[in-house]
Amino acid sequence: MPLHYLQGLRDTPLPVTVTDPEGVRRIEMLLAAQLLVARLERAGVYCMPHAATVLEITADGFALLQRLDAKARTSAPNG
Repeated sequence: MPLHYLQGLRDTPLPVTVTDPEGVRRIEMLLAAQLLVARLERAGVYCMPHAATVLEITADGFALLQRLDAKARTSAPNG
């Protein structure tokens, strides 16, 4: 899931380059949702990207992560 991928990127020193196809696909979705800033590397104009470099997580991305963390804390069982 892309949001779990975003959570993983939060603790990763940026910029980071991703080359696995599933990771690139997740970065494309997060980029489309404007949750991060990334550069996609393509072999040609109409080709699928073969690599993505994540440059930063946007303010909207950090706000979403904070909301997810707050929701996880409030829904965690007290036991």
